[in-house]
Amino acid sequence: MVDVLIPFFNKSELTIQCLDSIIHAMTLDCVLVVVDDGSDAHECEKVLSYLNRCEAAFKFIKKEFNEGFKKTVREGMRHCESKYVILLNNDTIPTIAFDSKLIEVLERFTDVKAAGPVSNHPTDLFQFRESLQHLRFEFPLPTDDQKQLLNSAAAGLKKGFTYTSYLTGMCFAINRQFFEDLGIFDDVYEHGYFEDLDLCCQIRKIEYKLAIIEDCFVFHYGHSTYRQKATEEKHRIIWRNFDKFTERWSHMAGHQELLLKMEFAGKHDPI
Repeated sequence: MVDVLIPFFNKSELTIQCLDSIIHAMTLDCVLVVVDDGSDAHECEKVLSYLNRCEAAFKFIKKEFNEGFKKTVREGMRHCESKYVILLNNDTIPTIAFDSKLIEVLERFTDVKAAGPVSNHPTDLFQFRESLQHLRFEFPLPTDDQKQLLNSAAAGLKKGFTYTSYLTGMCFAINRQFFEDLGIFDDVYEHGYFEDLDLCCQIRKIEYKLAIIEDCFVFHYGHSTYRQKATEEKHRIIWRNFDKFTERWSHMAGHQELLLKMEFAGKHDPI
């Protein structure tokens, strides 16, 4: 059994598309742990109505107030009971067997403590693959043919995994108890930026590894939640969190490469 944790704030149709994609892609016994981060009532009701109609096992948690990604993940983790958790943004479309491909590596290699998929989106940094960059669609994906195109792209990827310095919160799988022991995400960061990269540094600091599963593809629209924030506010949060992250972790191997990938992402997909 695996818990798939999906936080969302409004954007009910986007969230429903993500949930539907998970259900059609998963090959393990998964429980959808869906956490509403204080959405408008009608948006929340649409997502819950979809879950009540679908055949998947699920838990639905509604928070009264909007508190951001980190606190919403923490609330969801309180309801997770499986050995492994897959954290997934709601603006994603997983491809077939994404769950088993991620979990298999965690099961086989005890030194790997978190595993993520490859992505089409530059903001996913080390997970971004240029060969998938042409797969950039606006919501919603208009046809089943385009969804099939994503699965075909995944089927054409090379098998295996590569070690990496960083994974993003767009999607990663992790042992639940290990995640909880690390404190889930650090409270020093304002919601939405750098807490995932900080987690990766914590894992590497205690000499465990991170992996990218090269034939596991999760399509990412990118910025769908945080586009709702004013640009000035987003920039303030990013720079504050960046300063905190750099103060802590600039000595870590891979930091300069991270900066280059962040610069590339900023040029190709400005926030």
